[in-house]
Amino acid sequence: RYTVETVLGLIAADTGQPYERIYEDSLHDRWFTATQAKEYGFIDHIVESFGQVVPQRQKIGISA
Repeated sequence: RYTVETVLGLIAADTGQPYERIYEDSLHDRWFTATQAKEYGFIDHIVESFGQVVPQRQKIGISA
């Protein structure tokens, strides 16, 4: 029980949601779209392109 309360407390602190809401939501499976996850506070932003997460390759050599 201590572990569950600790995890739910951490989720509440990280998402900004009240502990009671986190507890109620944890009683059943719930799936989030990217937008819903952002609104709930699970994520900070939504990656919209592959280029946002993969560093750009630097060209090496002499260019004309």
